[in-house]
Amino acid sequence: MPSEIPAVPASLRRFVDASAIPLTLTASDLPDHPLVLVNRAFEILSGYAAEEIIGQNCRFLQGGLENGEARARIREALASGSEAEVVLRNCTKDGRRFDNLLFLQPIVGDGSRYFLGSQFELQGAPTGPLVAERLDALDALDPATFGMVAESRQGQREGREAIARSIADYAREQMARP
Repeated sequence: MPSEIPAVPASLRRFVDASAIPLTLTASDLPDHPLVLVNRAFEILSGYAAEEIIGQNCRFLQGGLENGEARARIREALASGSEAEVVLRNCTKDGRRFDNLLFLQPIVGDGSRYFLGSQFELQGAPTGPLVAERLDALDALDPATFGMVAESRQGQREGREAIARSIADYAREQMARP
């Protein structure tokens, strides 16, 4: 681990390590927001061992794939210290592509500033504006039938968002502990 990477508070480290959700923690105070901690669930999702990626910006997962709009939203959130939710097209270490629903949450405490990334692989569900547009068009045709699709999509999204917010809230509590 590079020497400039700050030590993560033990309580926050225990929390991230224990999570079954793929989590990343970046240092907001360092240039390019390098990873300072990833958990085992993230290693399994990405195929990368923590030792290979600590100190790097997480954009290496994009593997040259086009994510312009999502990347712009991430840059905006990092610059302003705000939350963000984006879908990124990512690649695992072995080259498998996947859609990654990323929730970024600022975590501040104990004189340190981090961003917590909660990652959710979107399986079997193509993403992007064209897909959303087509599903919305179906919803408009027959609300009794296709409305269920929208309701299901919305429920899944709200469930993931609630999990990400709960994780961030708990991480903030852990920052306050010794």
